[in-house]
Amino acid sequence: MTGRAFATVKMIESAAARALANGHDLKAWTAHRIAHDLMRYDADFEGCDYTQLVSIAQLWRKGLAS
Repeated sequence: MTGRAFATVKMIESAAARALANGHDLKAWTAHRIAHDLMRYDADFEGCDYTQLVSIAQLWRKGLAS
C-alpha cells in the first residue's frame, strides 16, 4: 500500500458544498485548479495523486460518477 488517498466524485461533491458555503463555486473552476486547491487546502485530499484528482474533478464537473 502506498498510503495515498483515493479521491471520489462524492468527496469532491462534499468539498464543493463546503467551498460554496464559503463563497467559492468550484463548478466555475478548471479541473486543474480544483485539484490543485483541494490538494493544497483540504486535508481530505492530502496525499492524493494529482492526475487522478484532475480526472475525478472532470467527471464531477460533467455530472458523472467515478
